Amino acid sequence: MVTRAVAAALDLVVIVLAGVGCYLVISGISFVFRPWKFHFPTVAFLMGLTCTLLLLILYLTVTWSWFGRSYGARVMGLRVIDSRGRSPRLLNALTRAVLSVVLPVGLFWCLVSRDRCSLPDVICRTSVVYDWSSGSASGPLTGT
Repeated sequence: MVTRAVAAALDLVVIVLAGVGCYLVISGISFVFRPWKFHFPTVAFLMGLTCTLLLLILYLTVTWSWFGRSYGARVMGLRVIDSRGRSPRLLNALTRAVLSVVLPVGLFWCLVSRDRCSLPDVICRTSVVYDWSSGSASGPLTGT
């Protein structure tokens, strides 16, 4: 649980930094094309939150389906696998990402699950395993 929560927090930091970077690029473009009328664009809270959540879903979907792990998972030595022991397919990774972002409390299911699976893992039939290598997974995750 702790390992996965730290990995999720690191992923959130990555997304916030990416969002700030996008904001600065948009501001820079505005400055280059209209320096005499430049002002930092204002972003409504709900729009910023929606964009952040969508960016997080896209990030998790791509990293889980292509690499089996996000940056946070890589730092913490974790990998997401499907029932065949491979990285989840795109649709499965998307479903897992949406569930993980929309229902973050689903992670607490790890505390009562004997297999240490979160709610998105149960629904998507995925598992999180310790994997410090760049190769295949190394067995089920227990005791986190």
